Amino acid sequence: MDIILFIFGFIIFAIFIGSITRVILIERKINKLYKEKEFRINQEKNRGGLTSVFERKINKIEQEFQFQIEKLERKRRFILEKLPFIKR
Repeated sequence: MDIILFIFGFIIFAIFIGSITRVILIERKINKLYKEKEFRINQEKNRGGLTSVFERKINKIEQEFQFQIEKLERKRRFILEKLPFIKR
């Protein structure tokens, strides 16, 4: 009986640690996307040009990255909702 409880506890612990690791990796990807988005926006600012063209390019960059970021945030939120013992 003790061995079964130990194995069950170990499996739950492994799933918990694996999930936390996955959340950390997703968080790093989100941060990387934000940095890349800011870098590309700064590149456009440094190029100069017409304001209307600049604004369209900025909006295009933001939309491009926003989809990817939202997708990763949904994954992160789903994992955190399923994990017990995590305060939100």
